[in-house]
Amino acid sequence: MCFGNELLEEDRLALDVGKALQKEMRCFEFFFARNPEALLNYEKEKQIFILDVVRGINCVRFVEVDELKGRSIFSGHDYDLGTFLLLSRMKNVKIIGLPSGMKLREAKKQAKQLLEKE
Repeated sequence: MCFGNELLEEDRLALDVGKALQKEMRCFEFFFARNPEALLNYEKEKQIFILDVVRGINCVRFVEVDELKGRSIFSGHDYDLGTFLLLSRMKNVKIIGLPSGMKLREAKKQAKQLLEKE
């Protein structure tokens, strides 16, 4: 599952990487989402890999939920992916963090290498 906002340059890398990998890695299903509630539509038995941009990392790697830097929550409309995953306690999720500002070609290459090992 690829998260991001295609309208924000700094937040669209995961969507672009997912679209590029979708053409090459037919053994994975790629889904694109703007909000974390989309995760509720997927089977709890299946392993879910999430692609998301993560600030503060310098290579594509698996990240823990608490590494997803969220914003302050003032209302129910403020939940981001990290907050949602912490509250949902989903066990079948692995997050592949993509460094903010990384070039598409390099992010795709590194994400593909991680997925091929799974």
